[in-house]
Amino acid sequence: MFWDYYRMVEEGTKVTLDEFLSNPELKKRVKEGIKGLFNYFLEVSGGKEDPLDLIWRLGRQGVFPAYLVQEMDDLYNLIFRDVDNADDKIVYSMLVRVMEDIEEAINYVKESRNRT
Repeated sequence: MFWDYYRMVEEGTKVTLDEFLSNPELKKRVKEGIKGLFNYFLEVSGGKEDPLDLIWRLGRQGVFPAYLVQEMDDLYNLIFRDVDNADDKIVYSMLVRVMEDIEEAINYVKESRNRT
């Protein structure tokens, strides 16, 4: 499922900003992909708490390095919390960051499980 969502987000990186802004179907697909990636992260993390609390808890536990906590906090506040109402220009400008940081976060969670 992760890669399906990832590819949905990736579609937005293959067009210009103007093309992204003028294509409502593409924007909808990309935003659904972002929601899917974030929900997949929550599922893998097993977090039932507030997403920001989860992100910071993973940092305090040493699962995430400090820079990733900050990245995920930023993305949550700018994009993940309410992607449907996020500014489309901001969404577009952060697509690669969304894909990279979510993938990295999931990998850290899985590595952490393998160590225990």
